[in-house]
Amino acid sequence: MADAATRTPARRPRLKPELLSLADLARLLGIGVSTAERLKAAGRIGPRPVHLAGPKYRRREVLAWLARPGPDNELLTACEWAPVWKQLQADARRKPR
Repeated sequence: MADAATRTPARRPRLKPELLSLADLARLLGIGVSTAERLKAAGRIGPRPVHLAGPKYRRREVLAWLARPGPDNELLTACEWAPVWKQLQADARRKPR
């Protein structure tokens, strides 16, 4: 029987962070960080960031944004996305759990 000093520690599952940095968002979009910064400045990134040591994006909102492109199959801009996200949140609150 192996003693505690020689045992390999159990691996903990890696949890996906709830908040994504701009670099994480860029990776999800398959673009560079500088391109993501330009898109953000132009209002082309739908989800609004939370400012905690730099902009952070809610994973749940980003995934919903990516899953719901506009009628032209383009991602919704910040102005277009805001009412969609608001409606999705309202619908989620109404659903029985």
